[in-house]
Amino acid sequence: MRFKNTLPLWLLLGMAAFSASACATDGYRDMKFGASTAIVLAQANCTMEEPEEAPVGKMYSCEDFTFASNKTEATLFFVNDKFIRIAIAIPDDDVAKTLETLKQKYGVAAHSSQKEMQDVDLYPNKTAFINFDNNHISLLRTSNEDAQSSATLIYSAENIPEIQSHAAP
Repeated sequence: MRFKNTLPLWLLLGMAAFSASACATDGYRDMKFGASTAIVLAQANCTMEEPEEAPVGKMYSCEDFTFASNKTEATLFFVNDKFIRIAIAIPDDDVAKTLETLKQKYGVAAHSSQKEMQDVDLYPNKTAFINFDNNHISLLRTSNEDAQSSATLIYSAENIPEIQSHAAP
């Protein structure tokens, strides 16, 4: 994905006020953190590929996940048969609206510097982030080796270390 007009989006960040939410999100849509793999995969409502083994747990991916009325890629992460994280590729046209919605709902908890954000559009292999909801939600911007940028929305469970510590060796 390539951002078409990112300057106004990242200028908004310079004006973002720091705030923190009192409680962490408990999942994404109907997919609740800590729920079993079978339940979450049924709720994801997309065509999952075979799972990939991760260092701890499993990852399931699909290319037809619905986000903002569009089909996009998503990856769901599970540890010890419990849902802990979802990463959603954000279509270019939805980035500004997604950012504004997250700012209004959760407030900005932390973010990369203005220079780091601009560097994603200018240089290859750069990363910038904006975190929300006590850092449990992240909007991550990256550029690849060809300096093409993309955005990923990541929702993470609050208690991942606790869930990982109960995972089978």
